Amino acid sequence: MATRTAPLWSLATCNDEALAEDTYPDLEFEYIDIGNVSTARIKGSVRVAFGDAPSRARRVVRSGDLIISTVRTYLRAVATVPPDRDGDVVSTGFAVLRARPGVSARYLYYVVLDPGFIDRVVARSEGVSYPAITTNRLVRLHVWSRTPEAQTDIASFLDRECDRIESASRSCAALGGRLRDLERDIADRLVGGLETRPLKSMATVQSGLTLNEAQTREAHVELPYLRVANVKAGWIDLSEVKHTAVAPDEIPRFSLREGDLLLTEGGDLDKLGRGAVWSGAIAPCLFQNHVFAVRPRTSRCIPAFLSWATRSSAARDYFQATASRITNIASTNKEKLGRWPVATGEEEELRRRLARADEEWAHATEAWKASSRLVGLLAEYRDSVVHEAVAGKLDVAAASEAMMSERLHAVAEGEADRVSA
Repeated sequence: MATRTAPLWSLATCNDEALAEDTYPDLEFEYIDIGNVSTARIKGSVRVAFGDAPSRARRVVRSGDLIISTVRTYLRAVATVPPDRDGDVVSTGFAVLRARPGVSARYLYYVVLDPGFIDRVVARSEGVSYPAITTNRLVRLHVWSRTPEAQTDIASFLDRECDRIESASRSCAALGGRLRDLERDIADRLVGGLETRPLKSMATVQSGLTLNEAQTREAHVELPYLRVANVKAGWIDLSEVKHTAVAPDEIPRFSLREGDLLLTEGGDLDKLGRGAVWSGAIAPCLFQNHVFAVRPRTSRCIPAFLSWATRSSAARDYFQATASRITNIASTNKEKLGRWPVATGEEEELRRRLARADEEWAHATEAWKASSRLVGLLAEYRDSVVHEAVAGKLDVAAASEAMMSERLHAVAEGEADRVSA
């Protein structure tokens, strides 16, 4: 299939419409900024009046136009303007391309989306923090140029293939939502049918160090401490551990012990009562007053079991029902936490249930990790298909649906093999 290149300006005009500086101040419109666009789609907009809009809100778009970011070009912010966005206004950080007569708007979209073209845009961008390319330099870059008939064939083929790839990606991404539901189901089965007792009858609940008071002491040492941001649901995030001043005589009182269950005091409602077991990865390590340390006094109260129990429907209902709320922030306290009715039983039964929950969760998270990797592979596959089609390396007329299905299936099979290994 014969191919050639031509400057982008020969296929599209650029920035045809803009709001004049004397536009009526009360004129309202939907404004699309760089953050509203990801690869292939416009995710949202803000309704503003011209008089209140930022000075960069100037470029008018029409249905079928193509917008490409000329700022932070590595983000690949490229999208086609859908019919319901006709007349919206975009930032001057976008170049607005409009297909010339005889040029397919969909074909124009794919040649600009071609990773080879994006790489050239990035390579010619200037700046470190916010690399940018001028519109004049952008439209002088060469793209693949084809006959109108070939443009239609390529665009139709890629529309179909990219829709199928996007559908597969959405299915994989949806597993993240299902994983949260499964986590709750596992936790509910873990505690189901067991008797309950108040937490304070089986464990000691200790509050953490108040930072402001500690930092006013003259005699102190600097030690690491854990805060709400470090305590996730079922695990401890040590990617950023802060330090604070503490008086030497207070170190034993506020030091964590291996096996402590850490529970969060509050924040957003979903963070309330979030819990994880401390492994002793840092010693000594303190904990802030917005985190509670729970230390069992009986074998009928196992920290890892409690961590799972915090994710059950019963626990979430209890924490939410007893929470103190100010606007969107919720909190609990030591007394309420002590009254939490915790599922309990003989140690052997608790450990049997715990092992089963851990096993189920390990299988589920491995499937989620595989699906996340598959989303990345599908994106790579889409890029390769787009490039091969617009560059003439793939005869779209001969590329049957069955053949492309086999290639897509091979991507998934390859990832499945990696998981099995």
